[in-house]
Amino acid sequence: MHPSESIEQVKFAVVSQSDLTAGGINVVAGVAGKKIRVLAYLVVANGAETFKWRSGTTDLMGYMTLVAGKPNVGIYSSRGHFETVAGEPLNARAQSAAQSSGFVVYQEV
Repeated sequence: MHPSESIEQVKFAVVSQSDLTAGGINVVAGVAGKKIRVLAYLVVANGAETFKWRSGTTDLMGYMTLVAGKPNVGIYSSRGHFETVAGEPLNARAQSAAQSSGFVVYQEV
């Protein structure tokens, strides 16, 4: 943990598997003037799936291929893996109807 961080600044959100199709879901609501910096994540699917993180409607990465039962993990990094544009929500999008779920650990910066 970086010396300027405190545990109170770290937040958690769940990725809801039931809502990932049809264009994606809002995982963390946008906060005016703040970026959402993802410090860690885990996503797992029960079937073949492709998944990506988005800042609003802008892709933060290309699709990740998920294999049934094999978690895709971004291990904890105090500097973060990626972040949204200030004020935009963190969204998730999947391409198929496979059950996908997980969590994110993040900060508002």
